Amino acid sequence: MDAVETAFANAITVGLVAGGSGDFTVGETVTGGSSNVTAEVKSWDSATRTLIVINRSGTFTIPETLTGGTSSASWTTATYNTLDNKNTAISVDTNYEFETADDDIIDFSESNPFGTVGSTSDTTI
Repeated sequence: MDAVETAFANAITVGLVAGGSGDFTVGETVTGGSSNVTAEVKSWDSATRTLIVINRSGTFTIPETLTGGTSSASWTTATYNTLDNKNTAISVDTNYEFETADDDIIDFSESNPFGTVGSTSDTTI
């Protein structure tokens, strides 16, 4: 069951700022210094400073220091996108693509195309 969870869990990529210390260990828990959010390390690439995490307890802030629970690695967050999920076993997630493409389908800049919620005078509903 753990292999299935690791392969298909909602994995988020966290970009980190240069100058951190240590290497995160796969499976360890990392904790955000200001948000106190925890997550499990799915993968860590020190060359690109890319941390992929699963099982988050919330949303990390930018910037904040992430510290490894067993490795004591310490790095500062630079980028974080909850829509661009990365499943390295099989890439089936398309949240980011839908979120960016939908802006070309429905234009909310002028008004709500579905009418005005709670209006008794709007007859476009």
